[in-house]
Amino acid sequence: MRICMTMFDEPYNDARIHKETATLVAMGHSVRIVCVKYNRAERKTGPPGAQVDAIYVGGKRSGKLRFLRFYLKAFWRAMRVKAEVVHAQDLYSLPVAYVAARVHSAALIYDSHEYYLGMDSLIGRRFERSVWAFVERAFIGKADRVITVGDAIADILRARYSIRRPVVVRNCPAFRRFERSDALRERLRIPKAVGIVLYQGVMDAGRGLFTILESVKRVEGCCLVMLGDGHILDELKEHARRLDLSDRTFFPGSVPLQDLMRYTASADVGIHLIENTCPNHYYCLPNKLFEYMMAGLPVIISDFPEIGKVVRGAQAGLLVNPEEPAQIADAIRRLLSDGELLRKFSEHGLKAAEERYNWERESLKLERVYSCVENRPQVSRSKKPE
Repeated sequence: MRICMTMFDEPYNDARIHKETATLVAMGHSVRIVCVKYNRAERKTGPPGAQVDAIYVGGKRSGKLRFLRFYLKAFWRAMRVKAEVVHAQDLYSLPVAYVAARVHSAALIYDSHEYYLGMDSLIGRRFERSVWAFVERAFIGKADRVITVGDAIADILRARYSIRRPVVVRNCPAFRRFERSDALRERLRIPKAVGIVLYQGVMDAGRGLFTILESVKRVEGCCLVMLGDGHILDELKEHARRLDLSDRTFFPGSVPLQDLMRYTASADVGIHLIENTCPNHYYCLPNKLFEYMMAGLPVIISDFPEIGKVVRGAQAGLLVNPEEPAQIADAIRRLLSDGELLRKFSEHGLKAAEERYNWERESLKLERVYSCVENRPQVSRSKKPE
């Protein structure tokens, strides 16, 4: 089948897009991604096996003008694919996907990566939230299948729109075993006696990064590695300096996606403190949790419903209040001082990643969704004979 994916974002570093595309290409489908780009001259390689049709929307990643630029071209680009399935990868491109699917009698899939109406960016913005609520209500019921990333969001969408419960396809990485190494110690010259607490991901608000710094300040014999980049990186460096943590905090920047897990597996503890600043955060299920577990890292993570269910069930780490530096410091201290507990959480998390939380299992759900929509009468009639 010809598949057209739509997204109001760039696909190049989106792990979910890469995984879904790989699964669909392996099933024998062709995939074209209609998306945005923010650098007109930049040429990037998209997910292997997919064609990327990127629409330049300006250099700024904020503002309403970029939506207008995207919509002016995206409808035509998506319709031109003449797809049998149109797969909207976010709420913002769902109208484009709906029109393209309707024109060609194609199946429509809505892949809700977030609880969009509960996102931080819409808190206190009644008009914008009303617009996107209208868009989601207008089109979600017209999708042949709705997919999302966790049980809580699936239940919210089912209750809000009275639709069939969305299929939950968790954002887990493909399973691999990673040998423990000293990659971070060697690169950053960290002594073996010093425990490494790792945060990997985007340096943005709402991720408890300043609280992590304040927590590490309270614990002797450990250092913090913040692996990644983002809008508040300079503020974090300055905060570390004010806390007199410059010699115990490392900011090595981003690393290539193919090298990331090798560095992850060389830390001692993985930390991810999503703050309860919006419902989307409260009900999230971040892929970093699964990456830490797969790398054999015990986790220290926010005690929220979806995250808590996974960590408690797997016995993979400690759950904390992300707003309590003393509690977080106690969790760091406890893990780094108790080798048996560290080993137990590491083994349990790795076992859960191998048996339950991996893309090999989650991709089967995506395959079943596509098998169902492939058999729709309209899709079957539109496919060319062999």
